[in-house]
Amino acid sequence: MATLLTDAEVTEAAAQQLQSPAAPIVLLDMKESPLSGFDRAGIAPGLHKIGAMLPNAPLFELLLRDFGKPIVATSGNISHAPLVYEDETAQHELSGIADFILTHNRPIVMPQDDSVLAMQPSGKPVILRRARGMAPAFIQAGLQVPEITALALGAEMKSTFALAHLGNINVSQYLGDLADFDTQQRFQLVLQHLLGLFKAQPAIIIGDLHPGYFTTQLGQMLAEQWDVPFLQVQHHKAHFAAVLAENELFETDEPVLGVIWDGTGLGDDRRIWGGEFFRYDGKNEAQNDEIFTRCGHFDYFPLLLGDKMPREPRLSAFAACHGIAESEVWLKPKFTETEWKLYQKLPAAEHLKTSSVGRIFDAVASLLGLADKVSYEGEAALLLEDMARGYCKQFGFAWAKEECYHLISPQNPAIIDTKNLFRQIIADLQTDQEKAYIAAKFHGALVYAIGQMADHLHLQKIAFSGGVFQNTLLLDMIQHHLAPDYQLFFHRQLSPNDENISFGQWAYATANASFHSSPIHSSSLIPHP
Repeated sequence: MATLLTDAEVTEAAAQQLQSPAAPIVLLDMKESPLSGFDRAGIAPGLHKIGAMLPNAPLFELLLRDFGKPIVATSGNISHAPLVYEDETAQHELSGIADFILTHNRPIVMPQDDSVLAMQPSGKPVILRRARGMAPAFIQAGLQVPEITALALGAEMKSTFALAHLGNINVSQYLGDLADFDTQQRFQLVLQHLLGLFKAQPAIIIGDLHPGYFTTQLGQMLAEQWDVPFLQVQHHKAHFAAVLAENELFETDEPVLGVIWDGTGLGDDRRIWGGEFFRYDGKNEAQNDEIFTRCGHFDYFPLLLGDKMPREPRLSAFAACHGIAESEVWLKPKFTETEWKLYQKLPAAEHLKTSSVGRIFDAVASLLGLADKVSYEGEAALLLEDMARGYCKQFGFAWAKEECYHLISPQNPAIIDTKNLFRQIIADLQTDQEKAYIAAKFHGALVYAIGQMADHLHLQKIAFSGGVFQNTLLLDMIQHHLAPDYQLFFHRQLSPNDENISFGQWAYATANASFHSSPIHSSSLIPHP
């Protein structure tokens, strides 16, 4: 800790987390000149934060005490592959990238990544990854868990599963992104391990709406194998259910606005949602199969080239600005002549649309010249947040509403005008406004849009979920501008990202009347487009 204090800004709340039994990685503001001399630009290029943790096992303590300096640590795996945790496998798979491999006479029974936290100025942690030291135990005194054994399998990215058994619920550790076969195998290994520990036989299995997800297909297979119902819950409704359940809001008599913003999730209309507003009208109104109402969203824009779009923010900028003539001067240099001609034809040909706020963050970052292609997930959004944070540190949050971009039209207050947002950003670029100012103004516009939507719907309680709310600057601004007038609810033990989907699937099904009826039909929770 003494060394860390010379390298980073460590608040009292952050120090408590670093020295807690879970010993997570905590994101900290780096000092301009770290005294230990670590390669600041090489470790976190373009960012002002670094992830730090203290030794969490005796072996690490012995190694670091002898070395006497901080070390750079990373997971024992190749990118996109699961953690290697067996000695023989490590020697076979990691010898190409590791000069030495240190083995141990204590076998690892079940591998887990390190947990990761970000800290808000209030001292509240935001869980970015819930794993070692935190999972799978989930203890919430007021949570009502029915005796029925239920298994919720989560989503495709940031995968977890949730097992409700004997009146308790366990939410697994972060298990990775399930596009990779090895990660799918690891997911099933951890699932079978936990089912075996509890000798649990699920009576209901719950999954996502997306038919292509590994978890959906696994759920269907297990439901047939065990002859139990398979229920499907829409991705963003699961997010909303998760934050409601964590804050015991399913029992409220008052309506709640759900602000659910992330990168992707299949919607009821078979479009890709990600910028959603839902309404829950309280326990007295939740008598039907559908307990949430989608009451607003970001206007749709084209989803281009599938998984290529999140890896290339320039495509998000191209799609979001399609039809804005003034955008060409900013967009065209990002593409070759051949690409530009080809991509001009895509929006007209593409039928898939998205409302994703995650892709909107990517688009803004690309327009501001921060990232056109990324090397890791969320890179563009992190760079945009970092730029905006620098401006806010200098000038604060106290702006007039009129200074922010206008996102909600009085003519149609349920729809956030995505195209108009980008017209305003381009207008600022044309007048040479400082890019950090534009980045901060964009964050502020999102906050004011939430308040406007709540006012339009006459709602005072607001709950937040989705990966966008890992952005601690956005959370700080929400607290600053909205807390005086609204009741705000955030995740407590779970990450706002897709790790909470499994818990939310279970919570949604539990709150739904179909869950308690007998028999339960496998289609009972599938919305019809």
